[in-house]
Amino acid sequence: MRRLSLVCAVLIGITPASFSLEARADLLEAVLSGHYDDTGSFIGETPSTENYSVGFVIDPIKPFGDPDKLFVRRNYFVFDLSTVTSPVSEASLVLPIGGYVGEVPMFDFVVTSSVFSGAEVADPTLLASMSPLEIFATLGVASTPGQELVGEAMIVKADIPGLGPSPELVIPLDVTFFNDSIGSEIVLGGRIASDEGPEDIFAPGFVVPPDGAVGVEDERILFAFTNPNGDTIDSILGETVRPRIEFVTIPEPRGILIGLLAAILMAAVAGSGSASNSQDAAAEQR
Repeated sequence: MRRLSLVCAVLIGITPASFSLEARADLLEAVLSGHYDDTGSFIGETPSTENYSVGFVIDPIKPFGDPDKLFVRRNYFVFDLSTVTSPVSEASLVLPIGGYVGEVPMFDFVVTSSVFSGAEVADPTLLASMSPLEIFATLGVASTPGQELVGEAMIVKADIPGLGPSPELVIPLDVTFFNDSIGSEIVLGGRIASDEGPEDIFAPGFVVPPDGAVGVEDERILFAFTNPNGDTIDSILGETVRPRIEFVTIPEPRGILIGLLAAILMAAVAGSGSASNSQDAAAEQR
């Protein structure tokens, strides 16, 4: 009886949540998103729409022949992982597409880590020896020292509806990178990497072709009109859903041990009850 009382006392202290062995799904919204282009322009911290469009764009105002007529845009995303306390078994970057402008039917979108902090991409003036163009040059480029490829996806124009709710692009992230970053901030950089259009569009020293050589077929803008900042609405789509990382945590060893202990104690209770019933039956027979 004494053993049974002890078992019951221990079991009372164990809640169902304590010994749940199920993995838990969770998400983190981006703290900030934005983009840089190869003219030195960028979208940084508030006030801004936090638009994260990416690709290469034909400026409708500048004349053909202007070196800035065709410019390249790359994006970034800042996430705070300080609230993540357990390793994950999977993680994905989820990006509402917003819209797509262009005729190219298929191309790649790549995502890398970044050597810059969230504060630095939000306000490059913090870097006395670094210009917005130098930050642009690193976004989505895995060959940059200190950066690595963490995800990529194939974009198919036919999968993006022209009207209706914006679909989402789900990009599996490198789990080792995510787990190594738990407890800290991460900055992800993205760019379109494709053989379509000008072959050297991302190469250093790119020069716009002669007057009239750049056509509408060269333009492609992914995540067009995205506007995750509800405080600044100037997009034709209005406010759009924030970029996020969805992940599945691995059950902690402590939870597993508690679960096993609970099972053992429950078995002990059942055994004690069985023994008691046997004793009662023997007494009746006597």
